[in-house]
Amino acid sequence: MDHVQLWADKLRRLTSSTWQQVNQASREGLGFEKIPRAQFKQEVVRDLSEDTVFLVFRCSDAIRMMGFRDGAVLHVRVVAPDKKLY
Repeated sequence: MDHVQLWADKLRRLTSSTWQQVNQASREGLGFEKIPRAQFKQEVVRDLSEDTVFLVFRCSDAIRMMGFRDGAVLHVRVVAPDKKLY
């Protein structure tokens, strides 16, 4: 499966789940990990407030998707192949 298909599959699984299910899942599965702003390599966080909580989802062993939650909505900021996000 290529990077786009892996990312699309992750989004499909996330949109068919509740935040409760996502919060309870492992980071290797449907879940996420919270990464501090200072750990990001890319300038993807500069225009967001300091109190923004960044969620990183694993689309595959090498692909990461970073975003933040605003109520029930996940705002995806970047999808990075080859673990280049942080």
